[in-house]
Amino acid sequence: MTFGIYQTVIYHFYLKCLTQIFVNIDPEKNLMKTILILILLSSACQISNAQISSSWTASVDGQIIWQEVTPLGDLIVSTTSALYGIKPADGSINWKLDELSNIQRDQFSNISNSTFTSVMKANSAYIIEPVEGLIVFDSEKAGMAELKGQYFLYRHNGVLVVGKDQNGKDMITMVGMNSGKKLWDLKEDFGRIISVEEITDDEILIVNLFNVYLVKSGTGDVVWKNATSKQAASLDKLGAFGALMKNVAEEMTADMDFDLKFFLSKKNSIYYLAFTKKQESTIGENTTISFKNIYTAYELTNGKEVWDKPVEMNGKVGHVVLHENGLIILPDDGNRSRINMLDYKSGEGMWGKKGNGFAIKGGVYDYLRLKDGILVVTNTSNNDYLNFLDPIAGIMTFDKAVKIKGKLAGSFKVDKGIFYITNEEMNILNIQSGELILGKSIQTKPELTVQSDHLIYAFDIKDGIVKKVDLKTATVSEINAEKIKFSGNEDPSSIELRENGIFVNSDQNLVLIDFDGKIKYQEYYAAPRESGWKRALLYAQAIRASLISAQAYYVSGVMGVAEPYARQENEIAGEVVGGLGDVYNDLGNVASDYAANAFRAAGNRFKASSEGRDFQIVLTQLEDKTIVLAKIDKDNGEIENYIDLGKDREPTYAVDDIFGTVFLKSNTSEISCFEF
Repeated sequence: MTFGIYQTVIYHFYLKCLTQIFVNIDPEKNLMKTILILILLSSACQISNAQISSSWTASVDGQIIWQEVTPLGDLIVSTTSALYGIKPADGSINWKLDELSNIQRDQFSNISNSTFTSVMKANSAYIIEPVEGLIVFDSEKAGMAELKGQYFLYRHNGVLVVGKDQNGKDMITMVGMNSGKKLWDLKEDFGRIISVEEITDDEILIVNLFNVYLVKSGTGDVVWKNATSKQAASLDKLGAFGALMKNVAEEMTADMDFDLKFFLSKKNSIYYLAFTKKQESTIGENTTISFKNIYTAYELTNGKEVWDKPVEMNGKVGHVVLHENGLIILPDDGNRSRINMLDYKSGEGMWGKKGNGFAIKGGVYDYLRLKDGILVVTNTSNNDYLNFLDPIAGIMTFDKAVKIKGKLAGSFKVDKGIFYITNEEMNILNIQSGELILGKSIQTKPELTVQSDHLIYAFDIKDGIVKKVDLKTATVSEINAEKIKFSGNEDPSSIELRENGIFVNSDQNLVLIDFDGKIKYQEYYAAPRESGWKRALLYAQAIRASLISAQAYYVSGVMGVAEPYARQENEIAGEVVGGLGDVYNDLGNVASDYAANAFRAAGNRFKASSEGRDFQIVLTQLEDKTIVLAKIDKDNGEIENYIDLGKDREPTYAVDDIFGTVFLKSNTSEISCFEF
């Protein structure tokens, strides 16, 4: 049923009649008339909850295969004839790429840490700017037989594409970000590239397994080239044999995250390379494996080494902190690591006996830099720990490392200590004693917490209770006494503060608790059993959740925490979540034409996601077995209206959960837009 002109007229006629009758009746004298009015009123409400009408319909050539809304809100439609970009506002065709016909969903991807998309077709790889539909890079036209990676250099308004030519030789191509024009090619034995950094307005630093290059971004001219280590330099002197050894190393590390890290100090124009060296020793039948992490410093202007010799420490490369007093080394040496601060100019150790640093419990896998010091996160084979580093005194302030559950997501200073949250719990840490001030940690995760001034509301998953943490007094109080349990074996996924209470939800469950702890409503809308129905909605919800989480300043690492959850539900959604916040930060720090336009689009979506919304979109099944996307009012948990998704087992639809719009394939060659 469509809620069109006819239904609207009837609805308003009902209301007019009901108003006139209701004014003139005496319920005590005419009970039947009162009952009749209530029945009519119920009918009117049912009509108001009917399916909404489409705001526009767009026709395309060929049969629609799939459609999708990108993280920046662009609507992409793939048909048997072309790939389309359609304006979400009015359905007009923004661009059409006839050469990209019959593209399946697994051939299309949103490129991680960028605003661009990629398409793989036959033997060609394409990089597409989705706003204007510009093909920024076409591997076949560029003479690249194998694409191995791409780097989006927003400061230089270019894309650096890495791969191999038709003869299997390494090549790098720089193309204009908003023109697609090839700027230059560079053919050299680059091998596997680890990092590309924008150093100045006209220079980039390219780091691979064996060498570091300073390159002019406008021309591709190599200013200087330097080996990453003395071992790497020796391979260059061995001619063909050295080249063979490099190829072997490339093949061995092709599917590995190679342990070479790059750090740049803009303060003193020095860059630092850290890499892990694996060592094996065999005694009889027993082989022992150990690791060394090695650090080298180089002048950025000429690539020359700064220190007399590299610095070696036990364990794998962990993290490096560029502190004002020196280079803090936080390695990962299993159950017991040694940390140190190195002098920027000489590389000499500054902490511990004879400058050899001091031991801590576990290997460092993360850290958070705070005003008074550094919160160091370590793990052993069994547990994770927190400790607090005073970089001025060169000591750990805790007598004993604090054991925690889960991976650290974020932290900040409060009156009584440091508030921290992992993907399993939250508490407040006393940085002098290492005690947990709240006592029993609240079993929660970042997406189940929300902050209002000095208060944090968190849903305790174990207790089923919303708890309020006062950051000024470091005290906890419970909001609701009655335990909340979600139906359908679902766990809560988000929490929101509203004027009339605290809204907690999952995909199919909604509950509203007032601030006195009374449950105002709890509703469950069962989902259809076929997994294909839900895929597009999950994808859209992951994007919205990512944008909201990126604005939660106290949860600095929430993007990384959210990615595994998204991937568990949907691989495509996880692809979007990963690194989404990073690219928005990059866009905001540069002034190139493309980046400025993309940043405005990103800003609009950030703003929309931060303003809150009075409804939730839920995929559910009505009493007559109709499967719909329903608009649920957060204040009362009731269906306002819905969109009928049709009878296909896997309907072709896309959702923009930021603005509450749905794009549905209404027939083989038409897309219809519905606005909640």
